[in-house]
Amino acid sequence: GSVGSRGIREEAVAGGRARLGVDRGARLMRLDESVPAGPVKVRGSRGDTVLSGWLAGQVVIHLDDDRRIPLLECSPGESGHVEGITGLGDVEESLTELGIAEHDRISFLRRIPPMNYSFYVTGKDKQPVRQKFRMNEFLAAHILGTTSEGPAQFSSVGMGENFTVRRILPGEDAETALASMHVTPGAQLVLESVSISHDMH
Repeated sequence: GSVGSRGIREEAVAGGRARLGVDRGARLMRLDESVPAGPVKVRGSRGDTVLSGWLAGQVVIHLDDDRRIPLLECSPGESGHVEGITGLGDVEESLTELGIAEHDRISFLRRIPPMNYSFYVTGKDKQPVRQKFRMNEFLAAHILGTTSEGPAQFSSVGMGENFTVRRILPGEDAETALASMHVTPGAQLVLESVSISHDMH
């Protein structure tokens, strides 16, 4: 019944708190607001990957020097293992697909500045189109697909490379924003250019 379900949920939450070193009555500290919440490049179990600030903000890392801190507070070169993921469901699934899971080794490589990705949608389902759009680095990091070299994120493809969209990772209405640019599973994209953005988003 509902009582049993509530007990299971409370037990799961308690287990999650324990893994993160958070006991009942413990004091929690908010992420330093001076820490940029933009995308970061990390090295996980599947090599280098880009996490949007939204996804990176869900990861707590246990560093080799025994500190436990949010991934976004790491400095370049710091390494450890994933201590916990604060988001559930889609968040955990998305991070796993990017090679980031609890207990995995992870290295913080660098922060990525705000970027603009100019690209063409060249067609889908044999309907040739060539429309030009622009997206930011948050959206580019949320597009998974394939190139001639294999699986990739759109944020890591080379200019002029053909890219087939396989999946849009969830987060802050990314799917809706990309659909408005015809970026949906099966779409064919070609990156035209990447530039540093002077817009705040």
